[in-house]
Amino acid sequence: MAVSKEILDLIPQGCKVNWNEKQQRFCVYKSTYYYSKEHKRSREQRTQVGTIVNGVFTYAKSYLLKQQIKDLKQEVKSSTADVVNKTSEILSNEVIDPRQAAKVQYPLAYVY
Repeated sequence: MAVSKEILDLIPQGCKVNWNEKQQRFCVYKSTYYYSKEHKRSREQRTQVGTIVNGVFTYAKSYLLKQQIKDLKQEVKSSTADVVNKTSEILSNEVIDPRQAAKVQYPLAYVY
């Protein structure tokens, strides 16, 4: 079945469309290629983005969950970097080590 201009306008950028005869719907997916050592050639890996039924595009639940996980990982990474920077600034500015410098094995910043 040929893909019409209206269908192509519905899909997100970078995605491809495939007609599924059994379910009578368009499947929207992203494809990436990777090298398979087992087959000794490149292979295609498809990630389902959503479906188009009766001219209405809906995202796949699995795709939306993966996007949420990706966003949360980036948020956690940025927040942990902020915490590390803040604690290192506080410890380097405020902590004065009253111990004998020649006998100190671990700095107070690590002990706290």
